[in-house]
Amino acid sequence: MPVDSSVRPGLVSLVLLALSASCAGATPRAVQTDDADGTQTEPGTSPAPRLDAASNPMTPAPVTPAPTDQPDAKVVVTGKDVDAAMRAPDAVAAFDATPAATTPLPPAVDCKKAKLCDDFEAYPVGAAPGSNWRVSGSANGLVVDSTRAYSGAKSILIKLPGTANIQAFMVPTVAGLFPLKDNVMYGRMMVFMPTSPGPGDRHWDMVIASGKIPTGETGNYMFGGYTEKFWPSYQPHHCWKDSKSPFIFGKWFCMQWQFDGAQGAGGTRNNQMRFWIDSVEHTDITVDHFGSGCTTGKWEWVAPNFDTVRLGFTQYQTSVAPIELSIDDVAISDAPIACPAPKP
Repeated sequence: MPVDSSVRPGLVSLVLLALSASCAGATPRAVQTDDADGTQTEPGTSPAPRLDAASNPMTPAPVTPAPTDQPDAKVVVTGKDVDAAMRAPDAVAAFDATPAATTPLPPAVDCKKAKLCDDFEAYPVGAAPGSNWRVSGSANGLVVDSTRAYSGAKSILIKLPGTANIQAFMVPTVAGLFPLKDNVMYGRMMVFMPTSPGPGDRHWDMVIASGKIPTGETGNYMFGGYTEKFWPSYQPHHCWKDSKSPFIFGKWFCMQWQFDGAQGAGGTRNNQMRFWIDSVEHTDITVDHFGSGCTTGKWEWVAPNFDTVRLGFTQYQTSVAPIELSIDDVAISDAPIACPAPKP
């Protein structure tokens, strides 16, 4: 079973790894992120010592959050038409899976009516996005860029060295974004990743939605990739959901998600994650209370009371080359948001 390189297991962890080696299939270990300084640690452990720049020039500089000039500003919407209705699927999803029974989505809302809708056109090129965002992780690894955009002229560009446990995220600071109605998060963003971090045992995350769970611990609903497939994971307890859906490299695609922490029948939480790629639901990576496994037993994916979301990139193993990733047309709300209109 693959283990994130940030983990330094002691004797107890080695025993757990030996016991879990009998589980079928490749199973990555998710790592809890520390928003304070960009490091990743397992729950209950201390961050590994960070090398200074002199001893390791690939280590990112300490976090310098982007200034929030307008802490109470409303969402900036900058005039691009990204408000097409949810597109009907016109192709079969690229995986072999039996569709799961899922609750139909409510109608998609116009992006301009979402709680956060940002196309990054309002920010200066070469700087971190201001006003609605702060940067977590590598302070100079996430900037507004004009070399590649899905709509308009600008997008977010993330460039990081290929070292393990590196990260750069943007965290929304929009007043009134949280709490979400019924504790259900809908998100959408356009993504362009030119090349793969590499085949095999490589795990990365691009969406981390967090908050407290009833035990008082921090819960993370996470989405990214592993073994070049789309891959949901969960903290605490290092849980994952197996995937048959190949990740998309070398072209823009629309990523949509629903993280459902609403109270269901009998007062229990729905504890569900659903995902759409280019408006096609990938039911093989739907999580309904439980995933495929956890490194420490069988645990339910208890949804947190969402109070933050991070969008960007982190990886837990060394990639074959430096990381490059573009993000555009981001929306977060308590109702579904349609993908932008296809590019002509």
